[in-house]
Amino acid sequence: MEQKKIDDITERFDKGEASKADILYMKKIYSEFIFFGGIVYPEAAKILQHYLFGDGSDLRIKSKYFFNTNIVQDAIRKNKDENIIGPVTLAIKDNARIAYAVNGFYIIQIENGFEINQYIDFAGRENRGLYTTFRILSKEIRIPDRLVRVFEQDGCKTFTVIIINK
Repeated sequence: MEQKKIDDITERFDKGEASKADILYMKKIYSEFIFFGGIVYPEAAKILQHYLFGDGSDLRIKSKYFFNTNIVQDAIRKNKDENIIGPVTLAIKDNARIAYAVNGFYIIQIENGFEINQYIDFAGRENRGLYTTFRILSKEIRIPDRLVRVFEQDGCKTFTVIIINK
């Protein structure tokens, strides 16, 4: 995976000139994110997979990890009297596992604790300001969030992810 190739595909995609080879390449990239990313970022991989290949139904994910982080614990502690906390935002450097999965999420108090909620809809084709930097081994690849739209004919179904502490 090379940055120049991603940049070239992005330029053609933005002009509506992406080739079948470009689309297949990006589908391969996103499939690799799901497969290999699932090892380090299991929640993000599940969310990406459901967005691209799911049916649009809500996705429930069990993750003790999220609820044991300082980010979530601090938000709960600082807002102890609130039933809904958020949106909670963070940078990749703050906690990549959470930031790749959800960002701008809400923590909702429920009967027996808390759950994390976020409506998932990736950047639209016209949104040229959002990029995600992926660290793959020792390389960094910067991919415009809108490139996920190569899946529009086959997928890109919006949904709400609900992360529970079980």
